[in-house]
Amino acid sequence: MARELADREGNIPFTSQEQAPQWLLYPGSVEHWRTYMQKYMPIRSFFDEQSQVRNLVAAELGGVAKERIEEYAAPVYWVPRHAAPVNTGLKLRPVRVVRCRVGEPTLALDFGELETGLYAIRVIGAAETSKLRGFREPLYVRVSVNDGPGGRKSAYRVRIGYCDEFYSVAEVYFHAGERRRYAAEVMVDAGSRVEHQMQQILPHVIGGERLRRLHEVLRELRHSPNVRVLSVG
Repeated sequence: MARELADREGNIPFTSQEQAPQWLLYPGSVEHWRTYMQKYMPIRSFFDEQSQVRNLVAAELGGVAKERIEEYAAPVYWVPRHAAPVNTGLKLRPVRVVRCRVGEPTLALDFGELETGLYAIRVIGAAETSKLRGFREPLYVRVSVNDGPGGRKSAYRVRIGYCDEFYSVAEVYFHAGERRRYAAEVMVDAGSRVEHQMQQILPHVIGGERLRRLHEVLRELRHSPNVRVLSVG
């Protein structure tokens, strides 16, 4: 019976088609994460719970006017293996977002004290379905972070892709040159023609705890008197 419902490409509606499932990247996550090769094998994200430093929900940040906070229910799509995504007409549970337009609001982020290393600031958000088109209207995000010497601010501006589901739409990298407190500001920048519903801003340490632990193990082995290092060639 199911085969009789298949389209001309052989896609049976609303089945997994043996594709690898999406990961829940961290507790309470609303973001989708997909890659092309996910249709063939399980794939892990570079960012997940073990690399996450903070989980900053946009609607809970200080300084955001109440009229900018609203609820957004993302649509549910079925993504077949070899065809365009299909809107099922269903929606996910609404979550609180901050509607951002050019220069309003500026989201102030406190990352607390960070160890030296490379970090990524990930912006999770969506745009309304009615605002989508084949060639996207421009949407720019500006991120300022005090990663310079003596706490001097650096500004990063990126043009982002977007859809009506929650994805990581911007990933801005910065280097923490010393152990101290770091802070950032995020805003929709000039030239944008679309408003954006921001849900979360997530700072991640590149490599996360697993890579950090590997470095510690290798460091211990290198200085162990019971380990001989062999050179080949």
